[in-house]
Amino acid sequence: MRCCIIMFLFLHLGLVNSQIDKYYGGCGRDQAFDFIKTFDGFKILGQSNSFGWSNYYSGDIYAIKIDTFGNVRWAKTYRIDHNGVQPYQILNFNSNKVIIVFDNGLLAIDSLGQIIWAKKTINRRNISPCLKTFSNELIKRDLVFQQTGIWPSVQILDSCGNHISEFYLTIKPNSGKDFEQFESNRIIQDIDSNFVFIGSGTITDKSGSFSEPYKDVLFVIKFDQKMNILWSKIWDYGNTNVKGLNIIITSNHNYIISGNYFRKLFLLNIDKNGNFIWSKEISSSSYISNLIETINNDYLICTSNSEVIMLDHKGLVKWSQQYDLYNSEEAVKILEFNQNYYLLKSSYSNPLSQSYSKFYYHRDMMIIKIDSSGNSNISHRDLNFQSTSVIRDTLNYPFTKKDTFYTQISDTVLFEEKSVRGIFKDSTDCIGVETENVEKSNGLIKFYPNPFNGTFYVEINEIYKPPFLLELYNSSGVLVQKIDAFDNHKIQIDLNEKIIGFLTIKLTSKNFIKTQKISCF
Repeated sequence: MRCCIIMFLFLHLGLVNSQIDKYYGGCGRDQAFDFIKTFDGFKILGQSNSFGWSNYYSGDIYAIKIDTFGNVRWAKTYRIDHNGVQPYQILNFNSNKVIIVFDNGLLAIDSLGQIIWAKKTINRRNISPCLKTFSNELIKRDLVFQQTGIWPSVQILDSCGNHISEFYLTIKPNSGKDFEQFESNRIIQDIDSNFVFIGSGTITDKSGSFSEPYKDVLFVIKFDQKMNILWSKIWDYGNTNVKGLNIIITSNHNYIISGNYFRKLFLLNIDKNGNFIWSKEISSSSYISNLIETINNDYLICTSNSEVIMLDHKGLVKWSQQYDLYNSEEAVKILEFNQNYYLLKSSYSNPLSQSYSKFYYHRDMMIIKIDSSGNSNISHRDLNFQSTSVIRDTLNYPFTKKDTFYTQISDTVLFEEKSVRGIFKDSTDCIGVETENVEKSNGLIKFYPNPFNGTFYVEINEIYKPPFLLELYNSSGVLVQKIDAFDNHKIQIDLNEKIIGFLTIKLTSKNFIKTQKISCF
């Protein structure tokens, strides 16, 4: 007799061995906005109308904590009123607090998703990224509107979201230009504790000194620790509607700025004094969602159309892939862990989230795992992108700093916090929006026989009221049969075609969504 002893050794290596590739959301419109790494997984930020909303374009702030294997630890929704809340960014503050940036306000939650405080600025509604400084203050960009211009402003807040000070930035009156309309995009803090602020906008001149009546420009401003301007640069982009969206600090302490204009993506590399090093452009109709530097000192771009582009340290493309089945699934961010990449996007691809009739009314949040060569378990295609060198002129219009001429007031706002279990574990296991725990209902919903041959039954306890919708999916996630039951609690299903293998039944009512895997022989 031969004895075989098999020992399974499970090494938890974090995200290296994880297989995320999972959907998260309810049975309505769940849109991804941001995610961050934590020591034990990710926190995902989105907006959801799956939990009590009838308006497609409104929803709650939706936050989910997942572990390194994509399993949900908790999920919460946050609501102020019935007008909906627009999230923007989730920011690590410390080990027990993250900051959610929403419609011109901040929401602080603890490690379990419970609300610590929430603040909203009165009389403004501008969604903007926020920065935690080395001194634990918060810096938030905004806009100041006047008849003679629209100016980018910088707000400084304490660690509880209370206003400390604010100033705005302008090139007038020294430039002599008629009108300036700037949009601020991002502010970062470098290793020397200085701040770098980027944005874009339009300078208008009716005097004829420009060949065109206006110029679209990209600007970069560097401040010291006390917010004094060290230098400012403006690059001329003609009339191409440039958007300077992202800036990162490179491993050699320079800056990479990324953005887009007129069917082009661009990277601009400058040193710590604002001097030009190189610039590259890539033809694409997308816009850049985010940019990171990898552990190998390459640059990784994520675009709105789920395009991921890897470039070397000189801006030359190494590979480019698109992870989008419908060319309309918006990606919002990419992160790196142990030389694998994790892409967060909004997806229409989950067949089991289609609990209503119209395709575009349903989307989920999805995380995709990508290896260092761009390979993934989901469908993707090679784009063969190439980058080209380009040089842009600089304009000699220095920025000046001015204090705002009104008092900035923030007020405490009350959120309604709710734990939810409406998440999709993966493409074939839909939990959905559960107002009752049918997973532990002890036989209140029965599927039989299993396995079956041709005919099977779904029997629902009378404590649940019709109507019921029953949908049957094959192993590829394709809907093969749908039945509406308006007045009975026992549903008979006769397959229209011969199918052998595993099927998924999805049963929907106003109280629950329940799925069951069955076998047909």
